[in-house]
Amino acid sequence: MDTDTNKLTGRGTVGSAPRDTGIAEIGAELAAARAMEDLALQLKRAAYGDKETVGGDRDLDTRQVTGVRPTLGT
Repeated sequence: MDTDTNKLTGRGTVGSAPRDTGIAEIGAELAAARAMEDLALQLKRAAYGDKETVGGDRDLDTRQVTGVRPTLGT
C-alpha cells in the first residue's frame, strides 16, 4: 500500500500438515487474512505516529498496537 508518505506491505503465511491435502484454498485464505491483519497493524502504527507528530490526542482510541495476533475460533 502506498499512501504517498508510507509504503507498507502486509505479509501472511500459513503452514499445512501433510495430511491436509485438497484444502489449499483454505490455506490461501488464511494467508491473505493474516497479510491484511499485518497491513492493518502497520497502518495503525503509522496513524498513531502521525497523530503524535501533529499533536493529536492518543486517547481517542486506547486499544494497544502491539502486534498481538487475534485468535480464530474453530
